[in-house]
Amino acid sequence: MDFSKTLFVPIISGLILLSVSPLQAGPLKRNLLISYSTGQGISAEKAEYLQAELSGALSITGKVMILEGEKAKPAKEALQKKSPEEGRRNPAETIKAGASAGAHLVARINIEALGLEEEKEQPTAIARAAVTLDLYDVAAGTYLGTQHLESRQQAKAAIVKYQELLQPGTASYTKSPLGIVQAQVIRDAASRIIAAVDKVRWQGSVVEVIDGFVYGNVGRDAGIKAGDRFAVIKPGKELSDPATGIVLGIADRQIATVRVIGVEDSYFIGSSSDADKIERGYFLREE
Repeated sequence: MDFSKTLFVPIISGLILLSVSPLQAGPLKRNLLISYSTGQGISAEKAEYLQAELSGALSITGKVMILEGEKAKPAKEALQKKSPEEGRRNPAETIKAGASAGAHLVARINIEALGLEEEKEQPTAIARAAVTLDLYDVAAGTYLGTQHLESRQQAKAAIVKYQELLQPGTASYTKSPLGIVQAQVIRDAASRIIAAVDKVRWQGSVVEVIDGFVYGNVGRDAGIKAGDRFAVIKPGKELSDPATGIVLGIADRQIATVRVIGVEDSYFIGSSSDADKIERGYFLREE
């Protein structure tokens, strides 16, 4: 079932948006790549619903552009071949995958629990939703750490028999103990991701320089508008710790400034008095 087109919109406007609506949109959206994994025994339908709800809660803030489609597909496939534990041990691979998709931030989300569990010898059950969230700052080349998010609520044991009958997106589901704990985890995950987004440095890239005009790889969809100015950065040598091999950053330097004079959905055209110094692949950063 395609929840992104049917059921999740009313829920975002009701339950999920209550938590994220105070977050104010920044001037430029950050590209966010999300990779999901799911634990055993979790309903695929409920997991898909959680993903759609979280994407909606994040998008409504106006701060992120969630990367989808063909451009993001190879990066997502590369991430899904590695477990979250492998990603923590070797964050460079996750960061590299994110960079290949043009992401500023990567969120790896493992859905650990999403259901009702009977309590032994008790007339009650526990509705439980739990995810593990790993965040990677692609622009800075750093792993931001892992967070365990969980919500529980007691329910009547009899409801366990009917949990498969609760359809995600319906009023009965959202008002049920399982729907309530799922909404809480989504709110928590959205808040954590947006808090990280607020600290991530925005960065774009030069696509081409043609007849003295500079073309950037971001446009109207990312919040770019005519008159915006960007520093053009020439990438230098990658700096890594000789003892650990961890990438510390890049020895780069600013060589020019670009002013946006035209904007399309996915790219912009800019002018620069130093256009002859600018090459394809150079970075763009907010001044």
